[in-house]
Amino acid sequence: MFEHGQFIDQWTIKFIDPKTKMAGTIRVRWSALFDEFIEFEVSLAEVPIADYQGRDVIVNWHMFDDFDTNSTFWTDSNGLEMQERHIDQTNGFKRNMGVNKIGRNYYPVDSAIAMRDTKKNMQVTVMNDRAQGGSADLAKASIELMQQRRLTQDDNQMVFEILNETDTSGNGFKSNALYYMQIFDMATGQSKQREQQIRIDQPLQYFFTFGYSETEAQPKPYSSNYGSTISGDGVTGSVACHAFPLEKNKVLVRFTNLADKFDSKTAGGKASVNVEQWAVEFYNDANPQQAPIKAGDLNFSIEETTLSGNQPMAQMLEKKAKFTGVGDGAASASAPGADGPNSYSLDHQRIRSFLINFVPTEAGLSAVDKR
Repeated sequence: MFEHGQFIDQWTIKFIDPKTKMAGTIRVRWSALFDEFIEFEVSLAEVPIADYQGRDVIVNWHMFDDFDTNSTFWTDSNGLEMQERHIDQTNGFKRNMGVNKIGRNYYPVDSAIAMRDTKKNMQVTVMNDRAQGGSADLAKASIELMQQRRLTQDDNQMVFEILNETDTSGNGFKSNALYYMQIFDMATGQSKQREQQIRIDQPLQYFFTFGYSETEAQPKPYSSNYGSTISGDGVTGSVACHAFPLEKNKVLVRFTNLADKFDSKTAGGKASVNVEQWAVEFYNDANPQQAPIKAGDLNFSIEETTLSGNQPMAQMLEKKAKFTGVGDGAASASAPGADGPNSYSLDHQRIRSFLINFVPTEAGLSAVDKR
């Protein structure tokens, strides 16, 4: 069934196996607002085991037009860097060819699995909304992710428990999952994997209130445009930013380079942040009622911290245990410094945190008052 809406199109596919009674529904959605992604919502009824046969239920995508992966694909490592995989190979060595080809080529997929046709410069990336097992090219030019399992006996994987989850009535659980697919030309397009990962991991939160009425005494809502302008506020590259107010005039800010080495050819590589310039724009956006300040109106105490934000980076490195062996010489630990005045680089998937203290200068206060 096809449905066309003002903002989104949806195809609904329902299926049922008359023999096993296995049933499910697939909803395929596309919209210009999806940023090149196609959304798949797969809803599965309980996995039937009346015949005492355990089942692994997978979602499978097959590429046409002679898509050639060269038996190679990539999966993420705990949501971070993509790792190259080869069918029946590990680090260039052929694996023992046992009977279980599927099992020896399955890998954890926490956020994404991808495959490429290098001759056609085409890449296919499938992202999931939960950790699953998956593989690619087990059947030619295909990607598969396991959505549900239900067994009738122990699988001898040292758990000593039959994987047969049921509800209070003894029925098998239903399963619902979302998948996002991007197909693009690596020569002319770019991967949107990391931006989509942020949207999946940190979805928009909705809050509701009841019995609310607005009065003149209440402040008017303020809409910030900061999020849409971060790329121009001393930040170059694909960078995510999170700011945590600690006290008056003191903010802990974390910058994350979203780019992956895997996508460096299509989505850029290293990023950089001018923390002082970022702080000026951040201050102006947080104080829309006054005229904008410029660099020099405020002194900025900028100090890099550990990722947890509870200790200066320099202090952590100084007190960090340094283990040496016989003949190793003196041990040292260092963190990347600044590339210039308050300018810091971020390598692929790198996170750096900074404690910023806004200290008004006398000249700056006078300039702000005059404006």
